[in-house]
Amino acid sequence: MGLIVIDKIIMFFLCLMIFFLPISKAVIEVSATICIIGWAIKRILIFTRDYEGMFKAAKKFLISDFSLGQSIFLFIMANLMAVVFSSNPALSINAFFLKLMEYVLIFIIVVDVVNTKKRFNLVVCVLLFSLLFIGLDGFFQVIAKYDLFRHRKLFQSRVTASFINPNDLGSYLITLIPLVLSMIFVNFNKKVKVLLLIT
Repeated sequence: MGLIVIDKIIMFFLCLMIFFLPISKAVIEVSATICIIGWAIKRILIFTRDYEGMFKAAKKFLISDFSLGQSIFLFIMANLMAVVFSSNPALSINAFFLKLMEYVLIFIIVVDVVNTKKRFNLVVCVLLFSLLFIGLDGFFQVIAKYDLFRHRKLFQSRVTASFINPNDLGSYLITLIPLVLSMIFVNFNKKVKVLLLIT
């Protein structure tokens, strides 16, 4: 029962973090911290109940065919090499442990928690609603000359929506628009497809 509650808490804050990715760094950091703490508690509870099963799951994650664990390890090693040869080691070490490892943990948490089709659809819907709000915010900014969330004005006549810089908005859209277009052809339910077309 405790694991189910923890799982739901992690899922809630994961969705909250996804929705606020383009809006609030504070919400992202708080949500990420709660997800990491919740996941650590969940792993400890599982370890105390079935440590052999946990070791088997970890082994499968690390050394299975086309292992995500191996890919993550190579990614971390590449970044570690960048830290070693950095012109500013102190800053690079700080970023490595406080940012990169946080992102790696969030990735592992997503793999662990988003483990059903229903949860995957929920994550997709939250992501699409966030993108939809940003799109509407951008249109509002063009008309009202400021955005809804931060009341930011147009940046040299360019739309920023909730972002500080229009380039940040562009990066966000370039990442998600191809994803949205590709998902139209995936076998989602009708509600998700309608949301995809609106977005």
